[in-house]
Amino acid sequence: MFSENFNELRKMIDESAEKIYSRFTGIPKLQNENKNIASNIKWKAKYFFITEQTTADEYANFMTTLIQNQDKYLILREKENWTPSGELIKIIEYLEKS
Repeated sequence: MFSENFNELRKMIDESAEKIYSRFTGIPKLQNENKNIASNIKWKAKYFFITEQTTADEYANFMTTLIQNQDKYLILREKENWTPSGELIKIIEYLEKS
């Protein structure tokens, strides 16, 4: 029961972080002469609050997926920051071909 609540809380935090981050940086607009190319690509950002081994493993698995599937994903940039309580926050911006 606790893990279900924790997963729901994590989901809410991720969604809030994405909204705030998008507001400050703006979501890139993909423009190309061929509109079909831009419509097949989506900009995405993934947030990791690395506070324990489980979230560190999730981050490692996610990055492995991106790197191993370079025909589908393109990593734009990766940012990190530390909270005052020592939690590592990683933000990965990437493009996904649909």
